[in-house]
Amino acid sequence: MRLVVELRNDVIVRGTLDSADECMNMMLSGVSVQTLDGVRSSYDIMYLKGRNIRFLHLPKSLDPAQAILAQRQKIVDGRMAVLREHLRNPLERLAKGDGGAQHAGAAEEDDVAAALLACDSDSSK
Repeated sequence: MRLVVELRNDVIVRGTLDSADECMNMMLSGVSVQTLDGVRSSYDIMYLKGRNIRFLHLPKSLDPAQAILAQRQKIVDGRMAVLREHLRNPLERLAKGDGGAQHAGAAEEDDVAAALLACDSDSSK
């Protein structure tokens, strides 16, 4: 998404948002910079520290509530994918030579994995 960033030193930065974090640090690509004097320059990639940002101009076509929900869903999906992979074969985490057959908590881990996967499939409906 293309956006305009106004910095605390009155510099205007325009670019495509590649990533951002909770501190409003952001990575932009295809950047054009205009100083207060009107001097313009272009950069392929630029990293902006959140503490230097005064104002962020979002495009009119962006629905902030929908964007937040979409980002939250991406985070949840990523965490669930990691959890599914972790629970796919819980016996792999055991020490070498144990073989996993004597692992007392194996049945309990299988129950937890099944419950989590069932919960995930219910939430996707």
